Amino acid sequence: MKVEGSKLKFIAKIAGFLAGFSVLGFLLIAISYTLPRGNITKHVSESSEAYASDSSWAPGLAATRNDHFSDAIILGIAAYRGENPIESAALTQYYAVPGQSPMDSLAYFYGGEGNTDQAETIDYARYWHGYLVFLAPLLEFFNPSELVFLNVIVQFALIIVLIVLAYRRYGAKLAVALAVFVFSLSPVTVALNFQYSAVFYPTILALLAIILWDKWLLEKNHYWYFFLLLGSATVFLDLLTYPLVSLGAPLALVFYLRRYQIKSARELLPPLRTGVLASVCWGIGYAGAWAFKWGISSLVLGRNMFSPALSQILYRSGNDFGHLETIRLNFITMFNLPMVFVLAVLAFAAITLILIKKAHFVCQKWSMLPYLILAAFPFIWYYAFANHSFVHHWFTYRELSIAVFAGTLVVANSITKRKEREKCPKKRKKSTKQRSI
Repeated sequence: MKVEGSKLKFIAKIAGFLAGFSVLGFLLIAISYTLPRGNITKHVSESSEAYASDSSWAPGLAATRNDHFSDAIILGIAAYRGENPIESAALTQYYAVPGQSPMDSLAYFYGGEGNTDQAETIDYARYWHGYLVFLAPLLEFFNPSELVFLNVIVQFALIIVLIVLAYRRYGAKLAVALAVFVFSLSPVTVALNFQYSAVFYPTILALLAIILWDKWLLEKNHYWYFFLLLGSATVFLDLLTYPLVSLGAPLALVFYLRRYQIKSARELLPPLRTGVLASVCWGIGYAGAWAFKWGISSLVLGRNMFSPALSQILYRSGNDFGHLETIRLNFITMFNLPMVFVLAVLAFAAITLILIKKAHFVCQKWSMLPYLILAAFPFIWYYAFANHSFVHHWFTYRELSIAVFAGTLVVANSITKRKEREKCPKKRKKSTKQRSI
């Protein structure tokens, strides 16, 4: 009875958290629609021509492609003049020219050519669009180009703080692993796009939180609620870009900091339990908060908002192009020449350390398994959302950064200093004598 009571209490806490998070989030978005649209419209118009195409800042590399298509929608939603803030928060609409892309529509309506009174209004209600809580107030003071400039500064400052903190607290191996992870995201591209930044911020802030408050989060098992919040925050901000990274990267860091020493299959239970429960909590937060958005919108608008959202999810999970082709496209986008070069340099450095006998490479096959399971997460995602991952491979490839980070941490765990190696108990040599029958 006590066990059942504790389970019900835990479920009630999760349901209460999701309800509170969703109601608060919805109200904050509604408040953002009460801001006067004069300055916002003016500032969007100042940068509307900058979103004319989805060009790459490094031509020839798909990993550097901007998503001005989505950013134009984001800015159009931020500048939309809704009569009722509550309904606007439920519908999240933007103006469009029939038959034209969001980029052309943004330039037409906010570049001084068009009249929004004659525009077609598009609903984008299946997502939360929680970025409006931050973007709308900022657009009162800055135009999008200025915000992109500030975004670059803030994101790279956070990256530097993350790597420096990791180095000071846990040494060079973790700092290098985090640097490789960030590099695999194409950080310049991420910082230049509002769309990509929606997953970057919760992920980096989660990594910082784990490094700063690891004892409180890990030893006291608060990270169940931590991952619940992380999943909810990701779906609140993101438009389905590379959301799984906000689970995979922090979970890989949890594995690393817990220093699991797994010598047999029986000892796999603690890390697997940690991984499963953290993933379940993140998934409940992500799916639960998303469902609450549809539920609140249905109540506000008086119509079923679940059906159109679920139909889109089913469409995006289709397999029109083949799972192998989807994986191949994402794989070649991630492992471009610069990325392969960085990994090759790191491999050379690791081999050099081993050869000059300042370090040893100790392969711990059982300890590798939790990381290998994490490395499979992107492929599960590509299988589940094959259509979406094929069509948008130039940003969904970032899910593979989970595998890159997990693989780098495996190497970091396997490289030990000579003194550390000497302290390790030596394996007992197998007897060469034949056993008597």
